[in-house]
Amino acid sequence: MKIFSPAHFLRHVSMPTLREFTDAHPIAPRLTIDWDSPPETLPAMVNAAIEALHASMGADGMSDEEMSALGQDLHLWHDDLRRVHLLSNDLASNEFHTACAADQEALDAFASRDPREQALWVFHARDHLFRDVELHLAFQAKANGKYWKKHRIEAGLDLTNEREKLEAFSHEVAKLFEKSGAGKSTHIEQSVHAADGSVQLTIYVEGPITALAHFTENKFNRQTTRIALETAASPSFARWIPLCRLHILWRQ
Repeated sequence: MKIFSPAHFLRHVSMPTLREFTDAHPIAPRLTIDWDSPPETLPAMVNAAIEALHASMGADGMSDEEMSALGQDLHLWHDDLRRVHLLSNDLASNEFHTACAADQEALDAFASRDPREQALWVFHARDHLFRDVELHLAFQAKANGKYWKKHRIEAGLDLTNEREKLEAFSHEVAKLFEKSGAGKSTHIEQSVHAADGSVQLTIYVEGPITALAHFTENKFNRQTTRIALETAASPSFARWIPLCRLHILWRQ
């Protein structure tokens, strides 16, 4: 199985994309990078700075709040780069170009960047577009032309943009999971596919209690959590498709 490595990913990112992404990221205030250094050395410098932050976790004098905040920033750094990595391909690049056909600033940015750097740029400069494309491609990859007839919906329905109604709908979907001990909480996202204007709804449903095995500070632990089950609907295709499990909802 191929494992994503932020350090390896950044080796293929050039200036100014690397600096733009890093400066826009929440972890930026914690980093001290000499951006005037030779461009070929910058990815290694960024990676070294991130590793230094990892090494500082649990240092003497660091409060629990500071440790938690640093851990969150490091998690975001890794997860954001992983998400960009998944959209570093021609399919995503085509979606970005289609959505930005009238956005000259974006087109100028794309002109000098490969798909990997385009995804990095969109992530921080057009974050809503990045999420729309991310959800659309995830749906397409899982759907693969298939129907999940058990929860098929009618075609030609009028969709609402009212948050209250969308949340009410997500709660109705969550009821489908109640028999398995899930469905206590939900979250819904609405995205638009730029190519044809179709709308996609992505719903996260709080899953049943799961004991998650993991390592913390080199020690083995089991964390009781509730995985968020993800499902998506594209009304233009009139189908519901269960997607992968994403986003962990931690219960104290």
